[in-house]
Amino acid sequence: MRAGFKERKWPYFSASLTLFKRLHMRSRLQLAVVIALVLPHVSSLAAQNDVVWYDSATRLTWMRRDNGKDVNWREAERFCRNSRESNHSGWRLPTIGELRTLYDYNAISIGRIPKSRWHPQKPMMFHVRGNLFLTGNIWSGTKVDDFAFFFDFINGYERKDDASFYSGANAKSDRRAICVSDATKTE
Repeated sequence: MRAGFKERKWPYFSASLTLFKRLHMRSRLQLAVVIALVLPHVSSLAAQNDVVWYDSATRLTWMRRDNGKDVNWREAERFCRNSRESNHSGWRLPTIGELRTLYDYNAISIGRIPKSRWHPQKPMMFHVRGNLFLTGNIWSGTKVDDFAFFFDFINGYERKDDASFYSGANAKSDRRAICVSDATKTE
């Protein structure tokens, strides 16, 4: 009777418990860590329905999501320049210094790493303030000669890559655009 009770009353719990038991111990530990890290932030995930986020510390307005696909530096710049989110223009790629202000090792924002030839699509934790939804490394508008900087919010470092018209072989790999505006908060 107890098994029948589980099947009728708790089918999702029963299926989840069975799946959890099938996971290897290492996977169970990883899942437990993710749940422990994410649960305190669940209430703030509702704010992600907003299209933009105003950072009162820097007085900048940020798009809540990156562009969601691989782009080279010129495509990233064009994406921001042509964007009309939140009914205003003036979007641009952030400087590397502005991207640094978003990084916070203690902040956790859930994003997604797209499917590649090395791994399936999977959720990922980014150390970024504002609950921004990221899917990769973020291009900056900071250029030195033919190289542009980008920021990795998983590991907390900045690097540079080819930003010339014919970008390098890896210039599109896992690079995204997120846009920023100097527009002030409107209420």
